[in-house]
Amino acid sequence: MRIYCSGIGGIGLSAYAALQAKAGNVVLGSDRADSVLLDDLREQGIEVFLNQDGSHVEEGIDLFVYSEAIPESAPERQKAASLGIEQQSYFQALGTLSSEAHVVAVCGTHGKSSTTAMAAKVLVDANLDPSIVVGTKVPDIDGRNWRAGKSHLFLLEACEYRRSFLHLSPDIILLLNVTGDHFDAYDGVEDYHAAFAEFLDRLPPDGVIITHGSDADCRRLAENSGRRWIDVDQLPLPVLAVPGVHMQQNAQLVLALAQELGIDDNQSLKSLKEHKGCWRRMELKGVYQILD
Repeated sequence: MRIYCSGIGGIGLSAYAALQAKAGNVVLGSDRADSVLLDDLREQGIEVFLNQDGSHVEEGIDLFVYSEAIPESAPERQKAASLGIEQQSYFQALGTLSSEAHVVAVCGTHGKSSTTAMAAKVLVDANLDPSIVVGTKVPDIDGRNWRAGKSHLFLLEACEYRRSFLHLSPDIILLLNVTGDHFDAYDGVEDYHAAFAEFLDRLPPDGVIITHGSDADCRRLAENSGRRWIDVDQLPLPVLAVPGVHMQQNAQLVLALAQELGIDDNQSLKSLKEHKGCWRRMELKGVYQILD
């Protein structure tokens, strides 16, 4: 299969491109400016163009995948349409890629990338061999934003922007919080919550929601879903190397996920304590001065 990714340097689409290349597909794509993510894609044998005038979209491409930043009027999308090439948004394509897997989806207004990164560490250390897509680079998975596993488990960061996560088919959902965001795409908090309710409804009847019961909005959404849900508030706050009680609260959801998947608590807590954090999320960049 020959796949063209428009906006391939995006944190999500770059992971999708890498996974498809790892699976043996021919992947190429374009972006507006160079980046470390594009350097990594090139090292994987993916051809990247630094212009998006449509000249690189040609006959023989089987699938054209575009990031949310690429409008329908963009030259590359126009060229793909004129050639009759199938087009999918990044999340449509990710949904297709993960449709046969057992999907663990991490969603919420804040903390998705950090929580997905912590879950990645726990699942990999437990030898569950998951595939992973996360919205940041993670030292624990070789400094990348993706991992190609060989098991049926697929850990995904599920973004609510423009209701993108509704293209996914989750089996387990970690619901962090729903305080509200992206009001260029939502009419207000009620509309925002309605999108999360619709996402929870995509769970199969035996699907599971993991959330904080102490969060009134999360509790209401979980209870109204009709699915089994797990309240993590009784779990300990795991000891972490990264700072912040909010991070420990996110880690509670990861600990509950590990329990759901049959991972021993001692193993999970050890992995969480060893987690190194991730790119652009509470990174230690250096020490200016040490005081006695």
